[in-house]
Amino acid sequence: MTVLQRPNILAQHHTSQRPNAVIDGLIGVDVADYGGSFTNYTTPTPLTTTEIRYAEDTNTTTPGKRLYIYANGKWSYVALT
Repeated sequence: MTVLQRPNILAQHHTSQRPNAVIDGLIGVDVADYGGSFTNYTTPTPLTTTEIRYAEDTNTTTPGKRLYIYANGKWSYVALT
């Protein structure tokens, strides 16, 4: 069976952009062993002009958590403690 992975509703909080809502988990989540310090983590292609993702590197020697936001055409992140 093939399962298509795409949001049920795409949206943005911006009056000049359509569609204007993203719902399907609300925030993307990526959890895996990315080699420590997110060495092998690649942010996905965004579905809208603004997007938020939570990423967790489960590497046993250097685990980490980050919150990513896609805005103004690029991904930025903050490390979480």
